[in-house]
Amino acid sequence: MSDINIDRKSLKEDWGRSFIQEEALFTSEAAELLGCSRQAIHKLVKKGMLVPVKDSGKERLFLRREIMHYKEFKENGYIK
Repeated sequence: MSDINIDRKSLKEDWGRSFIQEEALFTSEAAELLGCSRQAIHKLVKKGMLVPVKDSGKERLFLRREIMHYKEFKENGYIK
């Protein structure tokens, strides 16, 4: 048995916070990265072009990599 006491719940919570801070974006942050408005993000969600990982009705969370992928496609002319 190891002498190290691991608090799994605390570790999981810390990992979750870290993941959200580094990998998730709120609507306003996604809009800033894409250079558009929050309303434009809402329209992209309605069209199915962006999919939030969490949608509370009031606020949405997006994966940073999905926003960056969309931005790259738009910059390269694959999306109008």
